[in-house]
Amino acid sequence: MLTDAAVDKMQAALRQLRQTFAELHEESLASPLPKRTGSGLLLATREWEPASFTRLRRATSAA
Repeated sequence: MLTDAAVDKMQAALRQLRQTFAELHEESLASPLPKRTGSGLLLATREWEPASFTRLRRATSAA
């Protein structure tokens, strides 16, 4: 579980990783095709909690 600030940091890190991957792809275009290997990168985040975890949550007390 992450705070809003942590989610923002994670999304920034994923954007940077996406940029790095794109830059490496551009650099690799100069190499002959037999020297290159097909590669893919899938990045995704979403709010998610397994149902089994939800059932284990303690009720919050109104103090």
